[in-house]
Parts: sequence; C-alpha cells; structure tokens
Amino acid sequence: MSSLNLDGAPVRLEWWERLGSFLLQFRAFRILMRVRMVLTWVSLLVVAVTLAVSPLARTVLGAWIGCFWIVAVCFWLARGKTVSWGMTSGIFAISMPWAGAVGWISFQVAAAARVPVDHAASQVVIAGVVEELAKLAPICLVAVIAPGRVRRLLIQDWLVLGVACGAGFMAVEEVARRLAFILGNTPGLQLSKAICPESPAGIVECMHARTFGLSPFYEGDPSPTAYAGHAIVTGLVAVSIGLARHLWWRARHHHPAFGVALRCMALGLPLGVLWVAIVDHMTTNSTTVGTNWFTGERVVKAWGATKGEAPWPIVGTTSSMAGSGQGRGWLLLVMLVVAVLLDARVMRLGGYARVLATPGGGPGAPQGPPGGVAGRWGADVVEVAAAARAKAHRLRLALAQAATTRRPRLFLRAWAEHRIARDLAARRVLDAGPHRWATSALAAAATLAGAWIIYTVVPPVVTELNQRLNGLPAFWFAGVLDMLASVWESMSPTEKAALVLIGLAVVLLSGGTLGMAVNVGLGIATALDAARPAAQLVRDPWGATGHYLDTHNDLEVITDAGLAAMAVIPGGKAVRGAGYAAKTARAAKPVKRFAHAQARRGLNPRAGIHYPRLRTPRPGHSDGGPGLWGEGKNYGSPRSQAYEEQITGVPIEHSYYVNGKEFDGYNGFALVDAKGEGYAFRIKSDWSKEPYTTPERYSKTKGKIIKEKKGLIDIGKEQVEAVRATGTDTPIQWHIAEEYTFDVLREKQYLGEFPVEIELIHTPPN
Repeated sequence: MSSLNLDGAPVRLEWWERLGSFLLQFRAFRILMRVRMVLTWVSLLVVAVTLAVSPLARTVLGAWIGCFWIVAVCFWLARGKTVSWGMTSGIFAISMPWAGAVGWISFQVAAAARVPVDHAASQVVIAGVVEELAKLAPICLVAVIAPGRVRRLLIQDWLVLGVACGAGFMAVEEVARRLAFILGNTPGLQLSKAICPESPAGIVECMHARTFGLSPFYEGDPSPTAYAGHAIVTGLVAVSIGLARHLWWRARHHHPAFGVALRCMALGLPLGVLWVAIVDHMTTNSTTVGTNWFTGERVVKAWGATKGEAPWPIVGTTSSMAGSGQGRGWLLLVMLVVAVLLDARVMRLGGYARVLATPGGGPGAPQGPPGGVAGRWGADVVEVAAAARAKAHRLRLALAQAATTRRPRLFLRAWAEHRIARDLAARRVLDAGPHRWATSALAAAATLAGAWIIYTVVPPVVTELNQRLNGLPAFWFAGVLDMLASVWESMSPTEKAALVLIGLAVVLLSGGTLGMAVNVGLGIATALDAARPAAQLVRDPWGATGHYLDTHNDLEVITDAGLAAMAVIPGGKAVRGAGYAAKTARAAKPVKRFAHAQARRGLNPRAGIHYPRLRTPRPGHSDGGPGLWGEGKNYGSPRSQAYEEQITGVPIEHSYYVNGKEFDGYNGFALVDAKGEGYAFRIKSDWSKEPYTTPERYSKTKGKIIKEKKGLIDIGKEQVEAVRATGTDTPIQWHIAEEYTFDVLREKQYLGEFPVEIELIHTPPN
C-alpha cells in the first residue's frame, strides 16, 4: 500500500477504499474471499457439466458465454486501462439482474401509454429509448457512490465498462429469446418452428437468433437496418462519455477560445452518440423479416412495422446519415485505438513510463506538455511506445523470477502492479482536485433526467405513434411468463434445485459477489414461482394493482413491502421465505372457510358463498373504461358464477356494459369475460354448433322450433363492434377454463373466423 503515496503526499482515499483496507484486517473476511474463489471454480465445473450433458442448456447458455466472451476480449484489448477485472465483471454481473428491472420499467411505461409492449409503437419507442438510457444505470450508480474512481477513469476504462453494461443486458435478453424460441407456444413461433429442425441448436439457427463468434465486433445481421448488439452500442455511448470528459480536462491546456469550443464539443458528443444509438435501436425494431416461400430467402423490409417509412423525419434523417446501424463494431475498434493515444497524455503527465523505467522509484515531478501541437502529439506517441517497451521488459523479468523461484504469483503480482501504476498516474492527473461531489451530483442529475424522459416524455409519444399505426395487442410476454410457469410447475424438486445451482454458478462466473449469487440463485425460484401472477400483472397492471390494494389492508401492504426489501440484501431470501410462509398461512384461512362453506352448502355465489377477497364496484361508474358498471345478468350454474368471480374479482351481481353489450368485468386495463366449464361438451357434441351460432332448432321435448343463445364467435364479434363504436382500442380478454375450448377458439382465431382483437387466455378454475 506504500505505492498509494505520490511524492510523499498522501492520496485522498474514498470510503470504499478505506472500507476495503479495514475489512482485509479481519481473518473471517479473508476466509470468505477464499470461499468465494473456491465456489467460483465449483461454478465453472457445474456449468461445464451442464453444457456437456444438456443440449438445451448448451444452446441457451451459449448466449451468456458469447456475451461474456465479448467483455473478456475488450478487456484484454484495452491494454492501457486502469479498471480491474473484478470491477469489469462486477458491472457485467450487476447488469444481468438489472436487465429484468429494465424490462419491468418498460412494461410500466407501456401500461402508462395503454399500448401493449409488443405493439410496433412500444417496440420502436419504448425499447429504443428506455433500454438505451437504462443500460447506463450501473455506471451512474458507480459515479454516485464512488465519484473519485469515476473521475480518474481513462477513455479505455469507459469503453470496457460500457461494453460490460451492454453485454450483461444482452446476455439476459438473448437467453430469454432462445428460451422463447425453443419452449414457446405462441402462434407465430409455432408456425415458424414447423419448418425448423427439432434440436435446440437447429431451432435457434433456423429462427435467426443472434450468433456469437470469436470476434467481439462481428455484425452478423445483413439487414439494411442492423443493430450491432447492446455490448457494442452501449460501449460506443460510454466511450463517448469518456471522450467528453477527456476533452473537458484537456480544454484547460489550450487557448481560452479553443478551450470553450472543446467543452461545447464535450457537452454535445455524448448526447449525439446516445441519440444515434436510440435511432439504431428504433430502426432495427421497426424492420420486418419474412421468408420467401418459393426461394426460402429472408425478406427484410426497412421500417416495415411503421408502414414503410420512419415514424418521424428526424429519425429517418439520423438513420440515413449514420449509416443505418452499419459498421458500429469496427467503429468501436477505431475508438479503442483513439483512446489509447489520448490516454497517453494522462499517463505521461502522471509519470507512468518513468515508474516502469525505474523500479521502486516514484513518478517524479510532473512534466508539462511540450510546445506546439506536433510536439504534444509526438510526445504522446513516444509515451505509448516507451510505456509498452518498459512494461514488456518488467513482465519478462517477473516471468523469469517466477520461473526461477517456482512462484507463479510473482508474475500475476507484477501484472497487477502495472495496472495500479496506471491508476496512480490517472489519480494524480485527473483526481487531484477537491470537488468529487460534483461527479456524484452530475450522475444523479443524469439519472433523474433519464427517469423524467422515460416516465414523462415516452408514454405520450408511444400513444401518439400507436394512434397513427393503429396496431393490435398480442401480449406475447405474458404468454412467455405463462410458459415459464408451466415449465417450472412441471419440474421435480431435484430439477428445481439444479436450476437454482446453475443460476448461482453463472453469477459467480460472471464476476458477481457471493451475496449476489445467492440472491440471484434463490431469486430464480422466487421469480418462477411468481411467473403466473406476474403474467396477469403484465396483461393488466392497473387492475392487478387495484385488486391488490382493495384486498389488502395497510399492515399487509407494509409487510409485503418489507419482505420485498429484504429480498435484495444478502441472506434476505431466508427472511423473505419465512415471511411468505406466514403470509400464506394467514391467507389460507379465508380460503379454508370458503372451502368448508362450499362443502356444506354447495358452490353458489348468489346464495352468499362468494369467492374470497372480492372488490365491490360502484354502479354507474366507468372506472376509467369505455363503459359503466351495472347489474349483472348472468344466471349460469354456480360453478360458472364462481369462475366468473375468480376472473373478474367482483361479485357476480355486477357486470360492465359498453354500448349495451355486457362484459363480466373491467379491470382497469381490459374488458374481461369469463368462459367457465361446459363449452367443451357442446363443442364436441354433434347436436350443437358451438362455437358458431345456432339461431334456432327444433326441440322434441317442446314440440316446436326454439331460439338458441348466440355462439362464442358471434358473441366475440359483437363485443368487438361495441368497443369499436366507442372510438377506443380498449383490449378485450377472454379467460377460458377448459383447455379444449381454448384450443378450438385459438385455432378459429388463426383461421380468421374468431376476432383477433380478443386476447384468449387459458385460466384453469381454482
């Protein structure tokens, strides 16, 4: 630690540096670090065995391996960086769970705009703006809690950390996409998978998922609006921030007029690169890809999802001027070379080459920049060459010493000392002033500005674009959550434990801490247990939230919030599990009373035995929807009545009316109808035309022609017409109790016989 003194002047350590030095004094902490190292190697063995025995895991985890490889290669290429591998892999590990938070934020923005997340407007605006802004949150977090470390980051450091942020996000996205391709049951995927091989790898290749190779700069999408990948694009945005910080620092060494120009450039550069990244994302998400059935070739249409043209002129102009997303990988490589040359100025002023040339010596007095532009740039080039030569010489000596003494740790220590020397040089030049708080304030302001854009600017833009495009909702992500819930429920306890162990191993190998690995590993089980209710939240965030608030008192809400907070700290999963068990026991009491009443009197809501925890709507009120609450007219069987209360969350005596058409309920987002048990029998029978309408038939018992009720198809068409007459695009959801009825209606929907505006959901009765 003596190297932390420059010219006898003590270095201003930050709180996290002092905390690290303090913890290293305790033997228990050092033992914990060794345990983590052992678990890391065990995790490597777990992942290796999993990849060897499971083709599915090999295909799915291949995306994570490819993203991790991108980070490793960029870390190795940035030879003059000051960040350690621990910090880089830590950013990569943090970005993976943060990707789930970004997805949740996207759904909240979509709910605020009242546009489904898979609609073209959401794909273009929300995915483009929210993801590109939110991916930088881990770096902003570091800037807030460790401003001094961020102040002395070199341009190469910004590039490496940006790539790590984007790669962590991309790892989660690509793993989820591959799972959806292989295990998904959505209509579009099933139709495309019909012509694909049955193997997981064959399906992924056939569905044109993103591929990974040895080159981290590979751009395999030949479409006219290619996206280089989150790792490359976020790396470019981050390196532009580092370049802007470097220009701001360098402006003080120039003429005041030229310095003002440099600082103006520093302010505009990151915003411009971020805007290009957003446009790249927009153009890719608005590109449609199909297959020519005669030739088998891919048919790519630029802006196909937005009716063949850019949604706004400024987006189209930016895309054309910026090359429509092409060449971003090679541009990042060029920026890496530029960063090496520009960082040489910092290293020269900090005395890095002199430290390497004189082992054990200090950096000496700082040298001022030579006169003239040619002199300064020439000195930078000489600095790069001298530092590389001195570093190579020192490493050769360390390697020889390690081989002679048979202590490989000496070579690794010499390698780490070079990085520490660069950090000391950067600290001397870039982190010498007292105003570290300004970095934290700037990062906090940038975070607040990004949050304001996401929650205030984006929703109305999405709504406006949706009105122009007039698309239809599909709720594919809710289907993915239902698919994951089905897979989780079908697994044995041993398989569930193995999945948790694999998740823990992946986080450890990604560079995450032991606490993060335990939280993520156990969090997988928690998230998959909650996948089915999460699907309902995705389909109806406002209704699900309103139902929760109506059915929980203040103490229960506070308890749930506390348990959720405990889930994010090391060891909190156990506390959360205990609280969840207690909560489940409390919640089971009204359900048991309900079951006992049902056993004694029969299931009959109109006789007073209601589904537990219902909310009572106010008659004559719209609740923000296109109609009004009124008296229910459904006098079906008690079983159907109970199922309707299960789906709507309101008593059977209430229904929601739109232009005179009755719906079972309105949950704040969609109009809901419950189709209970009994339809499958009529559909299968030869005397009924269900789900088509049977307007009249001859009744042998009554001896005359009687009118039948309308079939499901005509009921659906009338509901769609009633909603369209209001001038809104309020979604309609049908919850269907029987799987056979659900499959028949889904097939009719594919064939165009049943309205596609109605979302069909298979929800078994409780």
